Amino acid sequence: MSESALVAKIKTYLKERGAYVEKIWGGGFQSAGIPDLIACYRGYFLGIEVKVGNNKPSDIQKAKIKLINKAGGYGVVVWSLNEVKHLLDLIDNEGSRE
Repeated sequence: MSESALVAKIKTYLKERGAYVEKIWGGGFQSAGIPDLIACYRGYFLGIEVKVGNNKPSDIQKAKIKLINKAGGYGVVVWSLNEVKHLLDLIDNEGSRE
């Protein structure tokens, strides 16, 4: 599956679960490293960087994820829809940060 196909699947799933979600398109007019998907779910800010196969986040992407977590949101790198399902389930179960 391509990264864009996985992003689309995750975006659809987030909407089905009641999240507000936007796909971020990189460009010269925004800062580098912003996660692929920005969402709000049950009052929690989510920054989701999507990867496929052996792809790994860049150093700037890792830094942005760290900043999101430090600010109290959920910044994650995912390689599958199941990881997003797990995250939303954790939030549903008392907002656990596990």
